[in-house]
Amino acid sequence: MQGHLFKAAFLKRVPLFMRNLTENLALCLAASTIEATSKHFLARLEQQWQRRLTERIHVNYFDNMVSYP
Repeated sequence: MQGHLFKAAFLKRVPLFMRNLTENLALCLAASTIEATSKHFLARLEQQWQRRLTERIHVNYFDNMVSYP
């Protein structure tokens, strides 16, 4: 995509340059959105997994505790 953008600018084809620039910006925005959404989803998944693991470990530990009155 970058090569087409520079070629259009070098040949002074303004409509083609603007179209390529718009496409490039749209693709960058889409990639950025996908990456941010992916990072957010993975962070939430990690947090949920850690919470469930901690709860299971605590339940197992405290259920097997012996307390003396």
